[in-house]
Amino acid sequence: MNKILSTSSIIISRTIYGLNWYTISPLYLLIAKDLSIKYGELGLIAFSFLLGAMIFQIPAGILAAKIGNKNTAVLGMLILSLASIFSGMSWDFISLLIFRFILGIGAALFFSPAVHTLRLIFEKKRQGYIIGLYNAAFSIGAGIALLTWSFVASFTNWRIALIIGGILGLILTFENHVTIPNYRNNNRVSFSTALKNKTIIYLGIATSGFWGLNYALTQFIDSYLIAYKGMNENIAGMASSITLFGAIIGNIAIGEATDRIGKRKQVLLLSLILIAIVTFLTPFIDEITLWLYVSAQGFLSGAIFALIYAITMDEINIDETLKPLAASMINAFNIGIGSLASPLYTYITSFISPEMGWFSIAIYELALLSLYRKLL
Repeated sequence: MNKILSTSSIIISRTIYGLNWYTISPLYLLIAKDLSIKYGELGLIAFSFLLGAMIFQIPAGILAAKIGNKNTAVLGMLILSLASIFSGMSWDFISLLIFRFILGIGAALFFSPAVHTLRLIFEKKRQGYIIGLYNAAFSIGAGIALLTWSFVASFTNWRIALIIGGILGLILTFENHVTIPNYRNNNRVSFSTALKNKTIIYLGIATSGFWGLNYALTQFIDSYLIAYKGMNENIAGMASSITLFGAIIGNIAIGEATDRIGKRKQVLLLSLILIAIVTFLTPFIDEITLWLYVSAQGFLSGAIFALIYAITMDEINIDETLKPLAASMINAFNIGIGSLASPLYTYITSFISPEMGWFSIAIYELALLSLYRKLL
């Protein structure tokens, strides 16, 4: 019963965590109008969040080794929730940037300690499944935010909509404190063991192109379908949300499958190549092939995220206490290097063509994937 309760607590928290990542996305235009923010400046809001999440990834792993997974994850959820509430109270552009940066800090502190706690709760043979479920919960939260938060704001306003997400997070913060076990390892460890681990470094860099490709896709596929494919806004919105819900299936299905058959590194490599090929096909989709396209993108992205962290938790030979640090390092590489894909896409699309925009991020992913050979 304790195992079920602890697992459910973390999975639900991960859902609310994902929701608070994306509650702001449908509200950008409302915020811009209310706070007199120029449209071109809205990208800085998303960048501020990612900057906080990237900078504090490695400190999160170190903190988890020092004070325990539970304390670090609960602190992260608390910071994330309060930052979402204060985002709703922002009085100008600068204050909103600061609160979104702080929200990124909270996101960084929660992620790796929470996923490592799940690893310790579940037996080794179910690592792929439970990590897949953990990532699927993020997609559920993100999908709910993208599909419904504009409606929430229409019945209230953008400020209340952001505050609601934060309040949900505060409820889960208290619940996490009560139900999540606090696994502690008092063994003295050298952080340099993880920081200098070549497998972690290569895995983080090799998959960062994928992270950037996936982030760019979720941010821009909607506007691309409307502006360049002439599709209805409702169809475009539904298509973009399917990429998130498709990831739910990919996370769980591939996580479970590789628990049974093994060969996670090989399956991950194949999935990374396939998602690049699917991205190359973006300019050729129409209203008929669109649904197959977004389903494939979603499924593959979910599979890749599940495999990256299953490999990190189960197949990298470092002290158990350093596993959150390993996951945090990979996240830091992914966000830091992968974030370049979005401006690459928008720049190439604006100055050359939208077709070349998609080709450029697919090539970017494959170029970084060349490092993957060092993992096999």
